Amino acid sequence: MEKILLTTRIRNGDRKAFDELCGRYYAMLVSYARLFMKDDWAEDVVQDVFYNVWQNRAALDDSNSLYKYLLRSVYNRAQLSGQEQARRRLPRLLSGADRLDGQRLLCARQQSDHP
Repeated sequence: MEKILLTTRIRNGDRKAFDELCGRYYAMLVSYARLFMKDDWAEDVVQDVFYNVWQNRAALDDSNSLYKYLLRSVYNRAQLSGQEQARRRLPRLLSGADRLDGQRLLCARQQSDHP
């Protein structure tokens, strides 16, 4: 029930609920992403996933597990990043100039808590 309430609050634009989601899952999702890619890329992938969750929060569905959605999103984004890396052969997928400030700062508090 608590997770459904969290999803509802996020869908309704509650930033504190979103911060709670980031705090709850950020470190675990970064560890999960590291199974598929290099360390420096893992945090970028998780940031992208959280950014997309916030941007598309109105579409969140209480009947589906948010945790499973996050896991699948991280996996899919990691696979996509791997394909882009191979295709472009760049040291970084996104340079600092290409990133949205919101993406970098979205879960900044959680990043500093989990080195």
